[in-house]
Amino acid sequence: MDLSLLPVDFLNRLRTIIPKVYQEKVFFSFFRKRPTTLRVNSLKIDEERLEHIFKEEGLSVQKYRSIPGAFILIGNSQLKHLTALQSYRDGYFYVQSLSSMLPPLILDPNLGESILDMTAAPGSKTTQMAALMKNSGEITALDNNQVRIYKLLAILEGQGAKNTKVIRTDGRFYWRDHREAFDKVLLDAPCSGEGRINVEDKESFSNWSVKNVERMHFLQKSLIFSAVNCLRIGGALVYSTCTLSPEENEMVIEFALTKFKSHLVVEGIDFHLTNFSPAISSYKGIKFDPQIKKAVRIFPDDKFEGFFICKLRKIS
Repeated sequence: MDLSLLPVDFLNRLRTIIPKVYQEKVFFSFFRKRPTTLRVNSLKIDEERLEHIFKEEGLSVQKYRSIPGAFILIGNSQLKHLTALQSYRDGYFYVQSLSSMLPPLILDPNLGESILDMTAAPGSKTTQMAALMKNSGEITALDNNQVRIYKLLAILEGQGAKNTKVIRTDGRFYWRDHREAFDKVLLDAPCSGEGRINVEDKESFSNWSVKNVERMHFLQKSLIFSAVNCLRIGGALVYSTCTLSPEENEMVIEFALTKFKSHLVVEGIDFHLTNFSPAISSYKGIKFDPQIKKAVRIFPDDKFEGFFICKLRKIS
């Protein structure tokens, strides 16, 4: 494990963010390849039938029982084997990381609800929510990049998600014409991606810098401001990132709680995994609102990408 392959500033920051008990496991995760994981598309098939098809196609998978509909690719099978399958082309499953499956489950979109997916492309969480809602209600999926929009539309069609309206727009300003228009909002925010870094993939950290972390922080604050304004009173908002920086996680939630004061609260997360850790309570001398401890951090390991997830409720 040659840590010199990673940026020095990045490692030094992690030593102040991550409790010592987790540090060795986290650092080791940057040097190992996680197994490919996938999610059954319940709009088209059930888990048992998909397992049977995998067996017929000679593919070895194992259910990850802690997450509904999740499978792990095992043995010598590789991602290219998956994408060559007819069941893949038929949209029976979606290749997705385990951590990425959690925010929609925690948001828990119900039948008939109006959902806003603020940064939707390429569509992993959008299609997951469509399946959870059994194609009822309506999902409004935003993205401001035309190429990503095309990919999102293709994935929605392939997965059979029919309750989703796609709009090309900048989510930071969507609130101006859509105040309190949605029952629930998912903000899986653009981030510095620290939870996905792997030394074998230099692109995963080639653009990392403290300056980029700070740039993301300001973008995320604008997005969460818009998200809260788009949310109806009584509605839920899930904010998530695949990064480890407090600037992009706890400090964004601190901003929202301060900006909206008595109108917003952090809720405990009903969905539990053994690798959930509480959000940190302070950073660089800044003490966060005690509610933020209800948010969860997932430190990267042999199966999970690093993630941060917080559930907020608009109470007035």
